[in-house]
Amino acid sequence: MKEICSALLLLFSSVYGYSSCPQRCQCYEDPDSRSQMHLICKWDELNTTNLDSLTRPELVRTLTIRCPHFSKKKSVPLAGLFRGLRNLDRLEIDRCELASLPSALFSGLHQLYSLIIKNAKLPAIPDELFAYTPNMMTLDMTGNELKIEPYALKSLGNLIHLDLSNNSINFLANTLISLTKLKVLTMDHNRLTNIDFRRLPEELTDLSLRHNFVTTVHYLPQSARNLRRLDLSGNLLDFLSGSGSVNMLPAGLKQADLSNNRIAFIQEGALAHMEKLALLDLKRNRLTELKEGSLAGPKTRLRLFLENNPFKCHCGLRWLLHAKDKTSPVVLDLPTLTCSLLLDENERLNLTTADQLNQLTCKYESFCPESCTCCDDLLCLCRMECPKECECYRSSNMERLRNAQNILVCQNLRFDHLENLPASTTELRIDSADWKTWDIKKLQNLRSLTSLRFTNTPVTDDDINSLSTLNSLTHLQLTSTAITKVPSQLGHLSHLYLAGNKLSKLSNEDLKVFDKVKKLSLGGNGTRFLCDCDSPSPLQLWLREKKNRDKVVKNSLFSRKFPKYIFHFLVEDIDAVKCYLQSFGTVKVIATLPSNDSVCPEETTETTQWIEFVTNVEHSQGLERKATPTRSLHGITNAYAISEEPSPASLEIAHSSILMRKPTPNGVHYMMPGPIEERTTTQLIFTTPKQRKKYHRDNSPDKFLNALIFVLFSCVLILVITIAFTLYFRFIRVDSTPKPEKDPTEEAPLNEVA
Repeated sequence: MKEICSALLLLFSSVYGYSSCPQRCQCYEDPDSRSQMHLICKWDELNTTNLDSLTRPELVRTLTIRCPHFSKKKSVPLAGLFRGLRNLDRLEIDRCELASLPSALFSGLHQLYSLIIKNAKLPAIPDELFAYTPNMMTLDMTGNELKIEPYALKSLGNLIHLDLSNNSINFLANTLISLTKLKVLTMDHNRLTNIDFRRLPEELTDLSLRHNFVTTVHYLPQSARNLRRLDLSGNLLDFLSGSGSVNMLPAGLKQADLSNNRIAFIQEGALAHMEKLALLDLKRNRLTELKEGSLAGPKTRLRLFLENNPFKCHCGLRWLLHAKDKTSPVVLDLPTLTCSLLLDENERLNLTTADQLNQLTCKYESFCPESCTCCDDLLCLCRMECPKECECYRSSNMERLRNAQNILVCQNLRFDHLENLPASTTELRIDSADWKTWDIKKLQNLRSLTSLRFTNTPVTDDDINSLSTLNSLTHLQLTSTAITKVPSQLGHLSHLYLAGNKLSKLSNEDLKVFDKVKKLSLGGNGTRFLCDCDSPSPLQLWLREKKNRDKVVKNSLFSRKFPKYIFHFLVEDIDAVKCYLQSFGTVKVIATLPSNDSVCPEETTETTQWIEFVTNVEHSQGLERKATPTRSLHGITNAYAISEEPSPASLEIAHSSILMRKPTPNGVHYMMPGPIEERTTTQLIFTTPKQRKKYHRDNSPDKFLNALIFVLFSCVLILVITIAFTLYFRFIRVDSTPKPEKDPTEEAPLNEVA
């Protein structure tokens, strides 16, 4: 009987204790022990508590206090606020903005091992705040406004895990050294600029300093001897050193995350002292090259992440794709790596693809392939020597003759030095060469030459046409040269770039050359043609076809950068091809083509029939399609291909045995009477082109779309009004609505006898 009474008394006290849960709190019984309780409270501020209402506060093991989001009330808690919770293990205070904390706030909490005070905007804490919690093992003070690590931490001799993330700490003092048992330190999203590992606890194993402003780290061999994991992602490191004490990593590291930094250089031997390193993350840095010797040192096979680095397609990256032995580092994200060509920064290739295409190149002054047997001789044809006026680049694998590259970029190259160019040259780029003579024999020994580029070099039309003897030539670029017409004798070209030249004419023969190439460039300030809305020029007619417009390269202006000078190549967009249009001045040729945005009026049926008639007659007679020629005292010239803007006073009436036929309103063409000589004049009579025909939609927008929008808006408005009326009569006028009277007979039971 006595045992039953004791059990009932214990049950009654337990129920009574839980029934006295503080206001705005929820109390939970521990599933493992009925003598333990957990509280979760939602208070507006920390100093308005009702913890005294607890009948048995010693049963509370965890207390979580959360204030409302975006609460602006500042709390000033009282000293000894949690004194009654002497068995409290874990205390969490979240989103409660605290103006200050009393030194004795946690008095009586000797059993507390976990404390979380986050998002409280605390600028500082008292030096003796943790004197009452000597057994604390984890401390989280994230989301505050601390400027330096708190001096009060010195009282926490048993602390193992410390999180000071999302504060404003800008440097480390010596406070953390006293935390002799600290294993994990997290200080993400602070304002640290440099790290000295000598100011960190000796037993520290995990250090996270993500998203700070760290530019340098200081390391000495006797510091951070137990550190195994280091996270410095999102900082400002720009290099890693292999000697000294600056920007060296601790020797005992197993994992290092250096992603999202500015690392552009890793010194050879930077990891030589890190024998235990197994994982290194270098994603999203500024590495353009990476030597294998820079990562040598770890005894186990190092695993790497290198994604999103601006690598150059350099020979020095081949080791990433072709491991020499089983201890060579392995790149875990190799399929995602890309690189830019050394001579074209705008063109990026997948690193694996670049290696397969033999596009990994490197600079050289003297190079002798492995297959060459005369490398040590004074005269050796297979040895490649770079001329002093040039910078030379070769493929990483010169034994693969099918796609091996030997590129020479020459500045101010003397003409007589062309004989010194390596016979294996595949691409030659010449800039600012002041040549007085020309002899194609100087280039005929370059049997592998496939690409030739002249920039700011006075080569003439005859000089360029003599290149027809170079059967392997497929790419020709002439920028700011002395040519005046399109090269017509180079039928084997696939790419022709003529930007920035003063072309004097453009005929059907030139268009035949354009038909044969795959890519073309015609723009530039020095090249300007004539356009006409009523009688389109050959270029206008040629560009009307989409396949021809697609040939004009779409790349915008870019430059080649080298250490000693900047080497420019103009690759013009189709928008850079300009022409002179009467009454409009200089316009884009593409703006004269038939479209809604054309500056020319919409073509009538008569105009279209006239163009087709002239074209058919010329094809049947084997004539060349000429732009309307002009008669002058010195003969007939072409008015559709000039490099300067013509003035009306200098142009004369155009004549042609075919084009002088004028269409009548009935569609019948007639020849203007009189001989050509009698119809000459000293001034060209221009017809001002009428403005482009305005479509109906130019003045009135799409009526269907407007009507649809209006209908949808009306439906939404009606729906809103309907909902408003429903809510009004359902909830607001519910009491004033007359209720139907019930028939008294309906309330009688169905089985009642009348």
